[in-house]
Amino acid sequence: MSETSVTNQKSYLVTGILALVFGIFGADRFYLGKTGTAIAKLLTLGGCGVWVLIDLIILLAGNVTDSKGQPLSGATTRNKLILVGVLIVFMIIGAVTPKGSVSSMTTTNNSEQQAEWTTVATLSGTSEGAVSESFTVGSGEKRVVYSLNGGSFLLYAAPEGVDIDTEGALPIMAGTMDGTDQVESVTLEPGTYNLDLRPVLTDSWTVTLQEKN
Repeated sequence: MSETSVTNQKSYLVTGILALVFGIFGADRFYLGKTGTAIAKLLTLGGCGVWVLIDLIILLAGNVTDSKGQPLSGATTRNKLILVGVLIVFMIIGAVTPKGSVSSMTTTNNSEQQAEWTTVATLSGTSEGAVSESFTVGSGEKRVVYSLNGGSFLLYAAPEGVDIDTEGALPIMAGTMDGTDQVESVTLEPGTYNLDLRPVLTDSWTVTLQEKN
C-alpha cells in the first residue's frame, strides 16, 4: 500500500463514535465517503435502528472499509474494546433512563386520563327528541360522546330559560356517524344550559356531554 493511501486512511475510532452517536443520520457512512448509502441511512433514520446495529456489528468485527476499499486505521483490539465499552455505556443509558422516563410519563398519562373528563349531561332516546335537565359548564375543553343507530341528529345547548323554538339557536354539533362511542369536540361558553336533541330518521341514540377538568 502506498504512503498516500495510508495517510488517507479513515480512523476506526472516529468511525465508531460517529456510528454510535450519529448513526441514525448516516454520519459514519458520510465520513467513510459512502454517500449513497449514507443518504439512504439518513432518510430511513438508520433503518429504524436496525441498520445502525448492523453497521456496529460489522465495525466491531473489523470488516469495515472506506469508499475506496481501504481498511480503517487503528482497527486494533484495544480500540475495539474501547468501542465496546462506549457501546455498553450507551446501552445502559438507553435501557435505564428512557425506560424510567416512559414509565413515569405513562403513569402520569394514565392518571390524567382517569380524571380529565367529567360527564356533564346525558340524553338517550329513540325516534323522539329529548331535553336534559339544566347543567353548568366551565371553561374547560368539551366533547360529545354519542351512539347512533341510523339517521342523524342535531344537538343544541340552549341557555337556561331560552326556548330555541321561539328564539332560535344554532346547533353545537350534528351527529351523522352511525355506530357507538363516536367523539366530537364542541365549543360551549361557560354558563348554564339544557341539551336539546332533535333526531332525524334515527331509531335510537345516546348523547353524553363531557368537560375536561
